[in-house]
Amino acid sequence: MIVIVLYLNIIDIFISRYVLACEHVNELMVSTPIGKPEYPIVELLTKKCCSRTCVTCFRKLSAVDIEDVRKRFYSLPTETSQNQLVIDYLIHHSDCSRSADSISFCVAGKTVCKLCWRMCYGIKYTRFNSLIAKFQSGILQIEHGRQGLRSCRDSTVRAASWLRIFVDKVGDRMPTDGTIHLPSCLTKSDVYNLAQEDLSQGGVPMCSRSSFFRLWKNDFKHVKIPPVSSNRVTVYSE
Repeated sequence: MIVIVLYLNIIDIFISRYVLACEHVNELMVSTPIGKPEYPIVELLTKKCCSRTCVTCFRKLSAVDIEDVRKRFYSLPTETSQNQLVIDYLIHHSDCSRSADSISFCVAGKTVCKLCWRMCYGIKYTRFNSLIAKFQSGILQIEHGRQGLRSCRDSTVRAASWLRIFVDKVGDRMPTDGTIHLPSCLTKSDVYNLAQEDLSQGGVPMCSRSSFFRLWKNDFKHVKIPPVSSNRVTVYSE
């Protein structure tokens, strides 16, 4: 009888450890980012990038600067969303010609060369050049399942890029349903006006208000502006 009890206890211990191991594996699968940086940050700080000068761009940056951009890039859930981040950056840091010379590369507000920018984000050479080629050929929006240019005007695609960056900066992701809430003090018209102001300053034509709202409805269904009442906190005085 004692042997049977000991045997059952051993089985219980084994099962509990197995369950804990499975939970740990699941946590790793959720938290592990898509892809892997090509070079570790410590190694980058001593690398040379610009062949024309003795001063390397990496000397302008700190380990925190590089860690911040990598965290933003590799925290994205899919390779498609990572690729879109690169395309969005190219859109907002080049002129309408989309030529290689018109693209300005910056990390943490500091101007760097193309090689330094790519290595800071940890993007491999072939993948990065493929994205630049797509951008220069007019592919401004990467879609799940296929990669191509949607049948919409260039101004609408640029507005989508602006809205994606805006939501990333000021939005608050809800842990329960995955929606993103913008500040309740805003309206969709306010967001459109902000987009129009930003894009017009850069010389980029803005799509119409109706096209912007249609874009929001079709491609940004997960972005909500909660009513003011839902954010109010009632204070009771004694």
